[in-house]
Amino acid sequence: MYFPVLLALFDGDRDRVRRYLMLYVWAWVGIGTVFAAIFMSGGPIYHQRLTGDDMFAPLHAALTASGIADSTIGRLQDSLWAAYSSDDPGPGSGISAFPSVHFAVACVISLYLADRWRRTVPAAIVAVALYQVLSVHLGWHYAIDGYFSIATVLALRAGLRRSVTLRRPEIAASA
Repeated sequence: MYFPVLLALFDGDRDRVRRYLMLYVWAWVGIGTVFAAIFMSGGPIYHQRLTGDDMFAPLHAALTASGIADSTIGRLQDSLWAAYSSDDPGPGSGISAFPSVHFAVACVISLYLADRWRRTVPAAIVAVALYQVLSVHLGWHYAIDGYFSIATVLALRAGLRRSVTLRRPEIAASA
């Protein structure tokens, strides 16, 4: 949540700040609100509760056997389900999996770090990959949720870079 503030305070490159603020807003509004409302889905952890189909029973068994189901993560998943299924769900109580707003924001921040400091590229790649693996392993998301979020953020970033290049060719190299 502090990314826009940190960006505005500590990055003197006006075009880069604008570009990443737009990506950040797109991640929350475009992916997290518009696309999430259009595609409405719950992750594998909620699949049986939503459909009655137990195809992810092995996931539940693995989470239980590993102790994750009884951890803070498991309690959070149960809490989100309780809020979602109540008559009065509040803000932040959604269980929509596709696409992943959290994954999109992680991708935006990783791209920013990689653009700002080239030496962070390996860490940025590891962070995005780890986020993808863990979100699927814990049942929050299907793999496609993360892939779609990455592709959407990368496509918009490419479009924004192209827009800057067309408007101001002299800064194309820094975009």
